[in-house]
Amino acid sequence: MWYPMLVNFNTNSIYCTRGAHLPSDEVILKVSDIVLVDFSPRLKGKWGDYSETVVIGADERFTKLVEDAKHIFEQIYSYAENCKTVGELFHYCNGLIQQSDYHLLDPYGNIGHTIEDYDNHDKRIFISPENANVPLKGRKWAIEPHIGLGKFGAKFENVVTCSY
Repeated sequence: MWYPMLVNFNTNSIYCTRGAHLPSDEVILKVSDIVLVDFSPRLKGKWGDYSETVVIGADERFTKLVEDAKHIFEQIYSYAENCKTVGELFHYCNGLIQQSDYHLLDPYGNIGHTIEDYDNHDKRIFISPENANVPLKGRKWAIEPHIGLGKFGAKFENVVTCSY
């Protein structure tokens, strides 16, 4: 792993990074709950990045949030293959999130980042407004819009190579 694996559930599902909130003895997996799993494998110097959110039991709030997060992710992931710039992709994603009445939960305001082939986090480029003019072409990108509403969040993530 190039980044510690995250397994967040219940109210911790709004977090997508490591921090003092994890782990917490105050957050207990319930019979009906939402679980966000995010892991970043590395094999022979190549990075990966993947996440999913699942529902345990039956709670309509969690089911709707997870279904919406997956739908938004699938649209963005597909759209990314034909985008030219970070700004174009971010604008499209942010529009989908807002139209669905959710909020972007990433604390740095991004929906993903480049995937690097070396052990250096500092060289990642984030899919955020300040990198709007950065071309997507020729790079591998982790697409990971983390959305939420209220106390719960959900995200899906995978890597895409942009060739447009």
